[in-house]
Amino acid sequence: MGSISSIFVFVLLWINSSSGQNYTITSVLEDPYLIDNGDGTFSGFMIDLLDALSKGGGFSYEIGLNPDDKYGSQDGSGNWDGMIGEVLQDPDIQIAAAPILITDERKSAVPFTRPFLNVGHRIVIKKPVVKFQTLSVLFEPFSLQLWIMVIVICFIVSALLFIVNKFSPSEWSRIRPEDDPTNAKDSFSANNAFFFVHSTLTWQGYKEVPRSPAGRILVTMWFSFIFFMVIAYIANLTAFFLARETEKPVVPFKTWQEMTTQSNVLYGVKPYGVMHRSMKVSKDPILQHAIQTIETYSTTFSSSEDGIKRVRESDGSFAAIVPVDEGSKYINNEPCDLMFVGANIVNTPYGMACKSVDICNRLTVALIEEAELGGLYLLEQKWLSPKSNYKCPAASLENYISKQETARLSARPLTIADASLAFVVLLIGIVFCIIFLVIEVIIHRRRKMKSTRISKQGQTNKSADVEQATDEQEKAPIATNEATNNID
Repeated sequence: MGSISSIFVFVLLWINSSSGQNYTITSVLEDPYLIDNGDGTFSGFMIDLLDALSKGGGFSYEIGLNPDDKYGSQDGSGNWDGMIGEVLQDPDIQIAAAPILITDERKSAVPFTRPFLNVGHRIVIKKPVVKFQTLSVLFEPFSLQLWIMVIVICFIVSALLFIVNKFSPSEWSRIRPEDDPTNAKDSFSANNAFFFVHSTLTWQGYKEVPRSPAGRILVTMWFSFIFFMVIAYIANLTAFFLARETEKPVVPFKTWQEMTTQSNVLYGVKPYGVMHRSMKVSKDPILQHAIQTIETYSTTFSSSEDGIKRVRESDGSFAAIVPVDEGSKYINNEPCDLMFVGANIVNTPYGMACKSVDICNRLTVALIEEAELGGLYLLEQKWLSPKSNYKCPAASLENYISKQETARLSARPLTIADASLAFVVLLIGIVFCIIFLVIEVIIHRRRKMKSTRISKQGQTNKSADVEQATDEQEKAPIATNEATNNID
């Protein structure tokens, strides 16, 4: 207990010894961390943080912008640019205050404070466009090939009904006017035959049915075909309505696992960053699969800005894995076409770089005190959480549904193979219709020929009888004259 008190007293003396010091700080404009007010002053997360640390640490500061407007990277010669290079090379700069990612390379060049912020990574996708269901859903139960086949069959059946009506001796076209009180003679003309087919196909009723056996066989099998097809259509239409997209917009995925198990949307990450390195060494099978996919399709991007640009230009076929704070800048501002999905994973530590270890230690002590007082949490809520002054409303994943969730009940259009039974039944009807029509025509012709022969024979016999009667009449006067002469 005494050792802890001694350390606490030492820290207080250390802080007091630094009181009154003035630090020159370099930074870069990065909304919402540092915002130029336009009058030579700045605001933002870093300004509020430095104000709190300066009060707790007893120092003052002056802040300016880095001329390179960069965080700092090392070239091939080992030289650093940006804020890291300015801290190393400019004797007047003591601190680089910005959301600087703490990496092993940077830590080997300059000291860092403890992280003042840990920002995770999430997936940025393009917001789905809500598609309103139209009447086109009524055509989805059948495939295009099946619809074409149904239309062709309608014309074939119409043509057969017309042919049967024209050539069958027992059809309406052969009926005598005195036996046709309902005027059914033209019931199966070319136009009316097609109208009959269409009316029965849509269950709208009809006026007359064929009179001949061939026509009735065809119509019977046509009704059976309609029965099968209508039942199949209604059943599959019901499945489509049950499986169709809900009122909620559909996103390609909502979790990291769903992202790695689909193949329609590619995804990428900034190379050699915290997330990229974490994925390469992770034992998590989800992250292992993700980095394999990224390396297979070479979907890395140079910066978060570049990744966001690819997301917008891909029209939903690309997703970017970026730090939450960087993604929020684009998501919360117009054109409001982006959103986060997936949990917040692989925290990125942000810290401040210092000229010396002593300065970083003093800032670290002040950061610990500010965190214990809840100041850092309040700063995160003020600057990094969605606010009412953002131009885009926050998108809640509860208002969306993923394709994996909609795929639990699926439906597909029926093909010709699925409806083959109905076509086989109709084909049997067509074959028997033709057979019966041919038989009926042959029988009718034979009867007609027989009737013609009988008629001709009857006419011949009648002519013979007439001739015989005439001869007898001619002979009668002769016999009468002879008898008269004999009497005389």
